[in-house]
Amino acid sequence: TGGYLIPHLNENLMLQCKGFTKIQNLEPYCNLKCLWIQENAIAEIEGLDELKELRTLYIHQNCLTHINGLDKLHNLCVLNISNNWISTLQNLSHLKFLETLLAGHCRFSNMAAIEHLLDIPSLQTIDVSHNKIDLKEGQDSEDLIEFWMKMPNLSVLYFHGNEGVNKIRHYRKKMISNLDKLQYLDERPVFDNERRLAMAWGRGGHEEESRERSLMADEKRADLQKDLENWKILQEKGRAIKEERERLWKLQLDKKKEEDDEIRQLRIARQQDFISLEELEREAVVVEEYRGTTVLLQLADGLLGMLTQQADARKRMEHAEAKARADVQGTEADDFTELDASWARSMSKESQEELRKRSTQREEYSMMLKELANDAQAEDNMMEVLKGVFHKQTTSPKSPACVAAPPAPAAPARPAPAVLPSQQRAGGYFVPYKSNDPFASTPITGQEPERKKGPTSLFNMYTQWEQKRMYSSSS
Repeated sequence: TGGYLIPHLNENLMLQCKGFTKIQNLEPYCNLKCLWIQENAIAEIEGLDELKELRTLYIHQNCLTHINGLDKLHNLCVLNISNNWISTLQNLSHLKFLETLLAGHCRFSNMAAIEHLLDIPSLQTIDVSHNKIDLKEGQDSEDLIEFWMKMPNLSVLYFHGNEGVNKIRHYRKKMISNLDKLQYLDERPVFDNERRLAMAWGRGGHEEESRERSLMADEKRADLQKDLENWKILQEKGRAIKEERERLWKLQLDKKKEEDDEIRQLRIARQQDFISLEELEREAVVVEEYRGTTVLLQLADGLLGMLTQQADARKRMEHAEAKARADVQGTEADDFTELDASWARSMSKESQEELRKRSTQREEYSMMLKELANDAQAEDNMMEVLKGVFHKQTTSPKSPACVAAPPAPAAPARPAPAVLPSQQRAGGYFVPYKSNDPFASTPITGQEPERKKGPTSLFNMYTQWEQKRMYSSSS
């Protein structure tokens, strides 16, 4: 079977293990260069006359008994006829380009059966192993060595497995020492040291071989010494190169370290600048807090002074209120005594009019006292809120500059106002004041009075209190 359907385009043809008994019908494959036709039952080489370009022929493991039919294969280079029943080599002398002949495991019985090899001087590889080649009577081992010496280009020889090999003493040494081009003998290659020892043995026997072996050991030792010296030279050169490389590497490391130090210093400087900026901002905040705290303390001192003035004014007002209440009670007692004395005497129109006028004046005076008491209580409540706010701000731990303000002196407890007779006789127009809420007084009509909106900020509370204080002082 070939690679192409058109026969003359094929260069390789594989027909092994097909059971052929005859070679035929290969004329169309005129351009074949390699033919595999081994492991069949072919008894004769024929039908190959048209294969003039054939280079390699594998026809081993068949039933060949003689060699023929290769007359037209002038370009044949490799011929494998091993494992056949061939007993004599013949009809191969015309193959001027034959380089490899494999004829192992055949039926050659003596050197005369393979003597035809001498007619093929181009042979380089010969395999006649595992035959029955033996020395004839009268032949010496030197005759066998001389036979192979007549092959000028022989480089590979497989001659093991024959009976004659066992009869040749120092067979391998003799073959190597006499065949100069031999590179492979039987099952292992021929190395230069083995060739030198074999040549020395051929020149002077074992003594020469021993001297050659010693010489080889000295040469090997000298080579090792030379290699060691070369290695030392290379080591010195490598050390210089390594030192130069390490120096450059150290310079690079130093440069990188300097750059890293610069970057680190720059980073530290930036961090210090940032910390300084934070400290400045913190100091500015502390200054602002100190200023605000100072203002608050000053305002608290002013408020404390005003509270003291308010307490004095309250004491004066209470004194005036007590005096007015005593006057009212005395006036009421005098009026009741006078009314009781004169009620029976006269009930003239003028006395009734004077009595009504006095009663109205008493009611107005009582209402004025009531309003004064309510205003005083409202101002007390407002000032208590202000004192709580300012006391909490001045004692806040936000800033070390903040100093806790001294607590304001507690206002003396104020007794609840007594219900005046005029309020009892006023028909219940106002209820008595009983709550701390300044807006607790409620008319009896049941309608809630319109409550004033409280101050929305400390400044507004202080402004309203100041306005009320100025109004009360002016009135």
